Amino acid sequence: MSEDRGFPWVFPYIEERRSREHPFSDRPLWRPAVRIRFVGPAGSEGVLALVDSGSDHVLAGPWVAQATGVDLSAADEYQLLIGGSARTVRFAPVQLLLPPPDGDLSRAVEWECDVGFFDRWEPPWAAVLGQVGFFDHFTVMMSRMTMAVALEAADEMDKRLGVPPVDPPEPPPRFTP
Repeated sequence: MSEDRGFPWVFPYIEERRSREHPFSDRPLWRPAVRIRFVGPAGSEGVLALVDSGSDHVLAGPWVAQATGVDLSAADEYQLLIGGSARTVRFAPVQLLLPPPDGDLSRAVEWECDVGFFDRWEPPWAAVLGQVGFFDHFTVMMSRMTMAVALEAADEMDKRLGVPPVDPPEPPPRFTP
């Protein structure tokens, strides 16, 4: 991402709908989210994705894999705890394409990462953008005060605050099937 993409990119928070039965249904629920495209052998699928600093991975619903032609038949199954429940996911390498807020594809950022596809998916978001696969490609700032999420080049925190990047410690094996 060394070329000029016109950063920072600022995306407004998106309102997440609540059911009428929800105890706080009288209040709007605002979330940091961006429109992103998953690109696979059969084409691409644009979705609204939650930017989630608490997620370790980029995760998506099963229909995203189906729509893009990502073959999960040979991928190992893993159990991840999400929202207090164990969920089955299969990881596959996928190209991601993130256009700036104005949608200008000539300035879009594209990269490959392992995406975990759920066997079932109930949350209101088609995808979740987590630490590995998203936060390691951008400097991400989220502000409830401005109701916006801002993305900048990955090395921006180092340049602005003098905080040098560090090599993360070697992790243990990521998953046990």
